[in-house]
Amino acid sequence: MALYAPAQGGLVNALDLDQFFNLLTGVMSDQPVTIANDVDAKTFEATGASGLGSPASARLVGGWTTVGPPSGLTPETNDFGLDSNQQAWAYNGSLWRGTSAMTLLATINPTGSTATLMNSIPQMYTHLLIKGSARNTSSGRWFQMFLDNDSSGGNWDYGWSTYVIGTTAGFTAGGNVVSQNFGVLGTMANAVATNVSTYEIFIPNYTSTSIDKSVMCTSSSVIAYGATSDLLYQIGFAVWHPATPAAITRIDLQPLSGNFNLASFSLYGIQG
Repeated sequence: MALYAPAQGGLVNALDLDQFFNLLTGVMSDQPVTIANDVDAKTFEATGASGLGSPASARLVGGWTTVGPPSGLTPETNDFGLDSNQQAWAYNGSLWRGTSAMTLLATINPTGSTATLMNSIPQMYTHLLIKGSARNTSSGRWFQMFLDNDSSGGNWDYGWSTYVIGTTAGFTAGGNVVSQNFGVLGTMANAVATNVSTYEIFIPNYTSTSIDKSVMCTSSSVIAYGATSDLLYQIGFAVWHPATPAAITRIDLQPLSGNFNLASFSLYGIQG
């Protein structure tokens, strides 16, 4: 069906309105409709296919500039969109769910004496996971963590166990340390210049405001190679227990002494 051009400057008549209606409703299916400006609508209907569900519609919220869904949305069931990590999200009627089980939230490569891994951590995941590697510039090996920028004394308990493979092989059960203002999580390589400690830190149920936050860290280090080699494998466990349990919105990391060197840490959100 051919289109006709209404007279410029003339009055709109019934034929003009009829053609406009036919274009929008698909009656004139052989004619594409091009819209140069942005279009806002309540729904974008998906029709003509099977398995669409009820209602047969899903709204593309858009390409977000945030990690995870941005705040301030008023979503409806089956709304979906892409975040800044190209992670797809869908709203199931009560909460947003990512299509990937684990989503990268932040990566840092610190060089100073302290580093903020992430501030304003999104609260739509169930658990957090940190993967990283680092050494430090001093002889001190300890590595520590602050949550929610909390430096109040007495809010952490922690302990550790170390297994050594090498000239001083054996298992060491570290003591329980209480009433600290940080959590100690592992060792940092400092003897072999080309080696870095590796870390994996798991924080479950980080959004809860009713339970204390447990942190489990596994780490490995090399103190020396060859005949005098000492390979360390350490398990650290810490509990952050402020007077009022709080969700974790910020994570800071730092060596107990010296500066980070050859360091890289990545934070992931995990779907429950």
